[in-house]
Amino acid sequence: MEWDGDFKGDVSLKTLLAKLDKGISRRNRQIKATTEAERLWIKKFKKYYNFAKPLKFIAIFLYIFLPIFEKPSWCLKNPAVSQDTCNDEAGTYANSNIPKIPPLASNITYLVCLAIMLAFTYARDTYREAETPGVRVAITVLTVIAASDLIVCIIYEFAIWNVESIENKTMFQKLFMYPWINSFIRPVLFTVSLSGIRTFWLRYLQVIWYSLPMVIFIMVFVYYFSWMGQRLYSGTIEGVQSFKDGQDAFFFMFVLLTTSNNPDVWLPSYNSSRINFVFFGLFLILGLFLFFNLLLAIFYSSYQEKADDDNEGNREDRNNFLFQLFNTYDKEKKGYLDKKQTFDIIKEFHTLVNQQDAKIDDIKMTHTQYDQLFKVMDTTKSGNIGPREIPNVLKAYETWLYEKEYKKTMEELYSKNVTQ
Repeated sequence: MEWDGDFKGDVSLKTLLAKLDKGISRRNRQIKATTEAERLWIKKFKKYYNFAKPLKFIAIFLYIFLPIFEKPSWCLKNPAVSQDTCNDEAGTYANSNIPKIPPLASNITYLVCLAIMLAFTYARDTYREAETPGVRVAITVLTVIAASDLIVCIIYEFAIWNVESIENKTMFQKLFMYPWINSFIRPVLFTVSLSGIRTFWLRYLQVIWYSLPMVIFIMVFVYYFSWMGQRLYSGTIEGVQSFKDGQDAFFFMFVLLTTSNNPDVWLPSYNSSRINFVFFGLFLILGLFLFFNLLLAIFYSSYQEKADDDNEGNREDRNNFLFQLFNTYDKEKKGYLDKKQTFDIIKEFHTLVNQQDAKIDDIKMTHTQYDQLFKVMDTTKSGNIGPREIPNVLKAYETWLYEKEYKKTMEELYSKNVTQ
């Protein structure tokens, strides 16, 4: 029996199902205690973990945003850079007066942040299994490489040489005058560590792969017009300025597709003959308004298809979980849930959607709201909710979320428009 219904045509419900699936996965990965002592230990550990969790977010924030305030790599006494900007007596950036953090302080801070982030990654596995074991391995490897780079930079600054100038330094020495490896790893580690961002990028990369034929077609289109431009404007001012060779022709026509050099790139030919606008106008009409919009449509449809595929891929786990949840509250095995038990099911949905481990009892739903929703859920008018009406419970919950989160905002916007 299908317990979740078919919501492919409803975007808001698909979004709700994605959150619900994530919550179900989170709950299924909870480590089940076999003894009472183990259960109490896990409960106590989770309490301390959640208490210290803000430290993890502080570490992530510092690791990502500290480069804004650190002394940049191009301040390593590079002769090509004005040292008045890098090494002023006040130790601040010119004009803004933002203080520059010394390299040693920033490197040590990065090292501490990496240690905290890695510790929380493994600590979480104490009470909840990793979503993807390979991700934990990737986080560990990236963290070790970044930390090693930082440690070498710190040791070299203290023990081997004084970082005064990049002149007369070997390539190996230049590599560790600044933590370049850590800088390149930083955005990758941030993406891999956060599941929401990681899921988005994986889906986005898949969409890019599905759209690759259209991208290749657009490149061929630009190359064809570049080749035509070389033949049409050979020996003219336009040819000398924009179509001197194949590389220049492709570059200028590709930039024209973004309209950044429009109309400058075709003005010389337009001044010599107005009919030349047909060539460039046709290129813009086909490329900018047709092919680019078609590429955007392919991106959107591919993304939606991938989201639907993920929805379908989680259907079996979702149905099994809802079946178990229904049986959990149908303790007397009557084959239906009464009004109070259905409200408990909605609380469970709310807990899962908000990615919480413990059931949320107070979901801020009034008795009047629930009475109205129950009438929608109870399609058989029996006063109870049967297994086939579980999809109606999901729809009713989504309706309540919409009312809770958006209705007040819409009313405020509407009242402002009326007064204006």
